[in-house]
Amino acid sequence: MSQAAAETSLPDTLTNEMIASRERLGDPLLSHVWRWDARTVVKLTDAASTSAEAVALAFVHERTSIPVPRLLKLAEQDGQGTIFMEFIDGQPLDEAWPSCTAAQRSHIISQLRGFLAELRAITGEFIGSVDRSVCNDQVFANRASAYGPYADEAAFRVGIGQSLRACDADPTWTELVIGFVEAMPLHHEEPPVMTHGDLVPRNILVKDGHVVGIVDWEMAGFYPPYWEYVKGHLLADFEHPWMQERVLDQILLTPYPIELGLLFHTRKILMY
Repeated sequence: MSQAAAETSLPDTLTNEMIASRERLGDPLLSHVWRWDARTVVKLTDAASTSAEAVALAFVHERTSIPVPRLLKLAEQDGQGTIFMEFIDGQPLDEAWPSCTAAQRSHIISQLRGFLAELRAITGEFIGSVDRSVCNDQVFANRASAYGPYADEAAFRVGIGQSLRACDADPTWTELVIGFVEAMPLHHEEPPVMTHGDLVPRNILVKDGHVVGIVDWEMAGFYPPYWEYVKGHLLADFEHPWMQERVLDQILLTPYPIELGLLFHTRKILMY
């Protein structure tokens, strides 16, 4: 079957019955991705997230050498988004990392360092998703209202405060943390950079000691330069060797300990 024919045969909408018998990829509690067939996966999210991820995938594919899934079909109905992508044959790095040799780990780190350098070399004029829609991020997970896009970092921080106040956490602690966020130094001289937004090992696929895919781009967008570093720690598994070995510091090279230290306090509020 040709590529065009395969794409045409993909359905516009999915029912629970259509995916019930298919393999769910990743963490069953977190993943919304299923193996559709030998060459295709399907992801179900809200329509806005699906659109933002589709634009991000196309953007990264066009502007970098980062291995990302090829978009096959995008569909939306009744607020639900469906995105079909090519299947990348690789093992999630959170599973593979402990058994990698020292040489393989060094090579993977080198590859990721190069990919992130490419990504961060792309700058933007706003803070938000690539398609200029809202900030699609765990920090803005309360969807009662839209957050962003923002014209600058100061407005972005106001948005963080608004999102934290919408969480069901202790208000005294929340206001204290918002004060931390407001006290961070502004990066006036540094424009927003292209950011994956969820760069954790489960979203990196490897095979035979090589990075073959970086997936889950729904949170991607233009963000302050510290955002990738902070997000890589914010909801991380600190018992995993990836974190214990401080791999992010080897990939991103420029750490942001002040921003991480202050924003890390949002973890308690977001996970309340």
